[in-house]
Amino acid sequence: MNEIGCAANKERLALIIVGYSRIKETKRLLDSLESAFYPEEGESIQLVISIDASGNKDLYSMVESYQWNHGDKYVIIHSERLGLKDHVFYCGNLSKYFKGIVVFEDDVYASPYFYSYVSSALDFYKDDQRVAGISLYTAPINALYSLPFDPLNIGSDVYAYQDVASWGEAFNYRMWAEFSEWMQKWDGDFDIIDMPEAISSWSRAWSKYYYAFLVSKNKYFIYPFLSLTSNFNDSAGEHGEGGNKWTSFSLLYGQRNFVFLPFKSLSKYDVYCHNVDIYNWLDMSKNVLNIDLYGTESYKRFPKKYLLTTSILPYKIVSSFALTMRPMELNILLKKNGEGIYLYDTSIYESRKKVLFTDEYLSFQLKGFNPKLLFQYIKHFLKYYIKAKICR
Repeated sequence: MNEIGCAANKERLALIIVGYSRIKETKRLLDSLESAFYPEEGESIQLVISIDASGNKDLYSMVESYQWNHGDKYVIIHSERLGLKDHVFYCGNLSKYFKGIVVFEDDVYASPYFYSYVSSALDFYKDDQRVAGISLYTAPINALYSLPFDPLNIGSDVYAYQDVASWGEAFNYRMWAEFSEWMQKWDGDFDIIDMPEAISSWSRAWSKYYYAFLVSKNKYFIYPFLSLTSNFNDSAGEHGEGGNKWTSFSLLYGQRNFVFLPFKSLSKYDVYCHNVDIYNWLDMSKNVLNIDLYGTESYKRFPKKYLLTTSILPYKIVSSFALTMRPMELNILLKKNGEGIYLYDTSIYESRKKVLFTDEYLSFQLKGFNPKLLFQYIKHFLKYYIKAKICR
């Protein structure tokens, strides 16, 4: 077996597993990677299994004996506890040894057809300074607000999003090194970075630092419209608490030729899940316009003169758009006049009752949801919430 730092690995992709203590879940991921489709000839796929110090001898034995048939296998069992953040940082730094790395935490499952996508995407965007990573999973839900997310499809199989992928992500050394260099210089002040406070308050997540990097440097991840990974959100580990079924996505289960467009031509979404082209469509700059199409009131942190939102607020309405076409921003692009999306001048007060979520917005987001299921879900949620409070 070649040493991990050998010259040949600079021309190869490495699949990196980030594990801790779970045998069944790690084996499930390994089996999905082993059974995936790879180039038949001329390409060695390297596998790196990095296990944080948990003392689980059975797991250590399993990964050391696991048969990998597509290239060299490297097993790293850490003698001292790193924790999730530093463990991912350690694995990211391994990118210096390879053409690129594809990182999987142990609760992830890979589509059999993930490799052709990720290798092609890395090749296509490898030198683009606006691209800081490649996601293997799609994002049908705005996870911060638990609402549907429908990115605008303009003919490419991917879009750009200021969201840090952590359920299957790829980097080359250029991408990761830029982040590492930025981290060394950053003073750690999240308060001056315009990103959701829900993210900056995370305690263990490595990704909140990468979010800050994306926003500060105006960089993006490339996301597929069709997911190449899914997430089981297993319990009994540090990578998930279990129970969230929305993390399980529809996997691509067939071969296809992916279409990539240059970054400047892609649909692009900021860290708040808003299409950044909206500023151009309204002929307004980010200096004067806040966007809040999800009713989060995130604009209050950095207030500006104008506000585009789906909420009814006590300000002068400059213009309004219908909320009938999907994705939401298509109503703005096509100038569909109506009710549901409002552009306010917040410097001019007008007496009006505040409504955070209008009837138009609720029906738009629930799109065909069965009311009986909705009431049952609310009952289940309240029961779970009360039980969790009592057990604390």
